[in-house]
Amino acid sequence: MRCAGYDRVDIKAANERGIKVVRVPTYSPESVAEHAVSLGLAINRKLHLAYNRVWQGNYTLSGLVGNEVHGKTIGVVGTGSIGTCVCSIMKGFGCKVLAHDLKPNSRCIDMGVEYVSLEELLSSSHVVSLHCPLLPSTFHIINRERLALMKPNAMLINVSRGGLVDTDALLEAVEYGKIGGCAMDVYENEGNLFDTDFSSYTSEERVRNWDRRFAMLKSYPNVLITPHSAFLTVEALNNIANTTRDNLAAFATGQPLENEVKPM
Repeated sequence: MRCAGYDRVDIKAANERGIKVVRVPTYSPESVAEHAVSLGLAINRKLHLAYNRVWQGNYTLSGLVGNEVHGKTIGVVGTGSIGTCVCSIMKGFGCKVLAHDLKPNSRCIDMGVEYVSLEELLSSSHVVSLHCPLLPSTFHIINRERLALMKPNAMLINVSRGGLVDTDALLEAVEYGKIGGCAMDVYENEGNLFDTDFSSYTSEERVRNWDRRFAMLKSYPNVLITPHSAFLTVEALNNIANTTRDNLAAFATGQPLENEVKPM
């Protein structure tokens, strides 16, 4: 695989058939982390709305008021390589950073990140950014009950996996103003959407190809969606190609597969 995630592969079945599964575990955590922060800044300062207005010739300021990030509390769920990068960036903005992870990262502790329960993180943070893998234990980790813990003006950012968030619960939270908004590079049912060009489709064709929940999410001014492009930098693409080459070379020569995914 030329990616980090392996939730779409039945690792146990592959192992039973003698099939080796390898991946690219860390191709550029900085690329994904920077995208997450960019989404948070854009949704907070309403840059997407301002851009559309200017493009339409509307230069008014009504409805474009945002908030300073400096001094705010940022919650990072998952402090692997990407989450740690996000913590570092947000520390640079002068933020208080809370984190939640089953295994606290010493790098985060050294930079002054405070580890707390998920419930405390959600209730205390102005921005919540998700950086954990999609596992049975993390499926819908952000559900209706946990969204209800968030501040009414809090922003949710997800650049990890769509299944981490209960889409129905998110729609309800956005619709009724239970959270301030969300920015996402992933979607729970993105398989038939992302990496497809619908620009030439009629409105009726788009309705048939988009699920109703995605169409609703797109319609909210306080929701910003990018098409699973957080990784898409020159540096990341080079790292993906190089690691894939090394994985293939190791397999072909019978060397240990450092990036093999084994059944849990």
